[in-house]
Amino acid sequence: PLPTPATVQRVSIQKIKTGKHTTTQVIVLKFSEALDAADAQNLGSYILATVPKTKKQKSKPVALLKASYNSSTFTVTLSTRKALVLNPPLKLTVKAASLLDALGRPLNGGANVMAMLKKSGATVTAVTP
Repeated sequence: PLPTPATVQRVSIQKIKTGKHTTTQVIVLKFSEALDAADAQNLGSYILATVPKTKKQKSKPVALLKASYNSSTFTVTLSTRKALVLNPPLKLTVKAASLLDALGRPLNGGANVMAMLKKSGATVTAVTP
């Protein structure tokens, strides 16, 4: 039997040290299977936006700078153009149809994967709508 298509196992916010005193927060997605490296590093596969507090407010996109893929841990690290601010909370959408696993199959059969990133920086689960 074929292995199941890759799924997002967890989404977390981690701090990484980039310079002597610079610490940056990044979003790390852990996948269940190997991904196609080119797809995994394509910023078009991810949408990061603020979550509006009221119905009158609009969601604002958060510009992503880079997506780097680690093929040995099946993780994608997303960094943003500006410092990652978690107030208001952020919503990350992974466009599963454009993100293929190493066997060329879309994640979870093609559904978009959503994850809410809260201010605490705690690990959040990704759910499929």
